[in-house]
Amino acid sequence: SGVIEWINPAFTQLTGYTEAEALGRSTRLLNSGRQSKAFYAELWQTILGGTVWRGEVINRRKDGTLYTERMTITPVPESAGSGGTAAISRFVAIKEDVTERKAMEEQLRQVQRMEAVGRLAGGVAHDFNNLLQAMLGLTQLARLRGEDPASSEERLQELEELMRRGAQLTQQLLLFSRREEPRAEPFDLNDVIRDTAKLLRRLLKANVTLRLELADEPLPVAADRTQLGQVWMNLAVNGADAMRGGGTLTLRSGAKGPDAVWFSVTDTGHGIPEDIRDRIFEPFFTTKQEQGGTGLGLAVVHGIVTRHGGEIEVSSRTGEGSGTSFRVSLPRQAAAPGRPGGPKPASGLGALPAGHGQSVLLVEDNRPVRRVIERLLTRLKYEVTAAGSAEEAEALATRRAAQADGGGDGASRFALLLTDMVLPGRSGSELAGALRERWPDLKVVLMSGYTEDEIVRQEAAHGQVRFLQKPVDLPTLAREVHDALADA
Repeated sequence: SGVIEWINPAFTQLTGYTEAEALGRSTRLLNSGRQSKAFYAELWQTILGGTVWRGEVINRRKDGTLYTERMTITPVPESAGSGGTAAISRFVAIKEDVTERKAMEEQLRQVQRMEAVGRLAGGVAHDFNNLLQAMLGLTQLARLRGEDPASSEERLQELEELMRRGAQLTQQLLLFSRREEPRAEPFDLNDVIRDTAKLLRRLLKANVTLRLELADEPLPVAADRTQLGQVWMNLAVNGADAMRGGGTLTLRSGAKGPDAVWFSVTDTGHGIPEDIRDRIFEPFFTTKQEQGGTGLGLAVVHGIVTRHGGEIEVSSRTGEGSGTSFRVSLPRQAAAPGRPGGPKPASGLGALPAGHGQSVLLVEDNRPVRRVIERLLTRLKYEVTAAGSAEEAEALATRRAAQADGGGDGASRFALLLTDMVLPGRSGSELAGALRERWPDLKVVLMSGYTEDEIVRQEAAHGQVRFLQKPVDLPTLAREVHDALADA
């Protein structure tokens, strides 16, 4: 029935409740409200069925502070009669405070992530310098006199493709560096492996070949994309370090019965000696020379995998070219999610949706970006007023409102606000809120070079604003502005 019959002194130390305060009361006195009803229903279903339950729970001490405990609940059966089945008489719960340990694990993940970012820096700088070199050469060729018009068009297309590649690289880096609470979402494991492989190819040296051998079927999971990406990053770095003279790194995936999926990272390096294999997941344990690593990578990998309800196995043979393989199993989702994305926007102008003279207030503090977007919107037949700050925009809006009030028909009011999120002084969101107090029907499109934050995501989900991730191409800009103005 969940009534406490006995506690030991450690319970008092952990919770602050004395024996007199705890005995005879329900275990709900520790409830923090952080777990759902479904969580407790699954727990009770497990132990009432005679099975041991193990897991982590956020509970509340007597003084109101929260703590995380790792708990094992074991059913205790009564003595069974002749030929009968023993009924459960009570439960024994063994509880351990792991609050500080979890905080330390999070610190380890952040330190290890910084180590990985440091290693990425060289590869990213090399890739960006190549992109910039190609773009610089193409623009200088385009400026030469006597250039054939067909060749000029071809160079512009090449330049656009190079810019798209640069944008994809920054998006991948933003995803990897994101610092937020783990967020499980459904996806196909193969899709995320392919996306991660693009970043891995920039991280690995030229003498390391990356090979993908993925399952033909979808592998649905529910996990944190960023954290799984960190698993692949860490395992790939370790594999590359084990192949100093070069070799092959292979990412594989597959199904493990109806309830699990798996992926593996295999290198052709020198292998892991048998006498240290039991220690490789220990924090700060490393066989690398000084300044070769912190020894956090595999500890972080183990922590991420176990938090997702998975398991990790390692197999290795010593000797050059023998290799090591890490295989991770994860719980399988019931159904495979659809692959995100749709048709890419056309690279040419084509029949773009255009305006018919509507007034657009453009706010962007970066002058070259502001000038380019202003010209694009003007070509799309909008009347554009540009500002470099929220304060300047509000002053323009005040003058425009006065003109509209004087004219009586409101024709001079702005129909749409297109603003960057990050502005000197007030943010784009704050500016939008202030202008909407004056014009409640003002349409808003926010832009940013950073990943969108939770507030913007919620506003966009409810149709209150639209969001554009920089860099944005002309077809996307034309469609978003047109659709925003068309919204009722």
